[in-house]
Amino acid sequence: MWLVSLAQPHPVNNIKNSNCNVIFDAYRKERVKKVLKKNPLRNIRVMQRLNPYAAVAKRNAILNEEKQKKARQTLYDQRRGVST
Repeated sequence: MWLVSLAQPHPVNNIKNSNCNVIFDAYRKERVKKVLKKNPLRNIRVMQRLNPYAAVAKRNAILNEEKQKKARQTLYDQRRGVST
């Protein structure tokens, strides 16, 4: 068992000392919170920030896909003999 002299303060008690807190506060202020990196392939807003043309390209891809679906459906309807 350790005998601690009352004349010398214990190191744990020194944490409450104002001089130590000044050092710890300076250290705490230096730290910067990390920013979560977002995947531009999944997040369209991040992609637009990196590539402004991405919005136009995505819109064109959607319109092209709709046009292809409509053409495919009319082809199927013609094969079936269904008139629209």
